[in-house]
Amino acid sequence: MSWQASWYLEKKEGEGDLSLSYWRKEHQNFFEREGTYSENMELVFEEFELIETE
Repeated sequence: MSWQASWYLEKKEGEGDLSLSYWRKEHQNFFEREGTYSENMELVFEEFELIETE
């Protein structure tokens, strides 16, 4: 897999055992189920911060 993700990123998602291998395996499984997986696909990650609540 050619994805380059950091420990910081997959830890932020807080899934599984927090390892990079788990993150990659589960995301590959997700994209394969959706029919959109490719070893060369580009992923974009956005992070948002809540600045106000009601």
